[in-house]
Amino acid sequence: MNPVKKLKTEGQRVLTEFVCYCEKKYIYVWLNTGINGNYEIVCPTCGHVHYRSIKNGHITDDRYNAGDVHRERILPMPSAAQEKKRSFGAIGRIKQMIASGHAPYGG
Repeated sequence: MNPVKKLKTEGQRVLTEFVCYCEKKYIYVWLNTGINGNYEIVCPTCGHVHYRSIKNGHITDDRYNAGDVHRERILPMPSAAQEKKRSFGAIGRIKQMIASGHAPYGG
């Protein structure tokens, strides 16, 4: 399983973390959650394709939804792939929870 981690929001764009297991790298890209559909994110080091589906402003657990339109193929810069996980601290974790629709305070 390759979970999506939503780290930060800016408007309708969400900073998202992918783990590419073939290269064991963390990949950081911004996804536009304002547009429903299927997205392909290509690992900038090995070319492995990661699939994501966005529906109603949320990145779903589905990797690809056959009923949705293909929206974008994202080719991140090589600097988007890093060997070490970024540390965002407590504030970053709270923003991540809010972006994923799970507010830490229940609201």
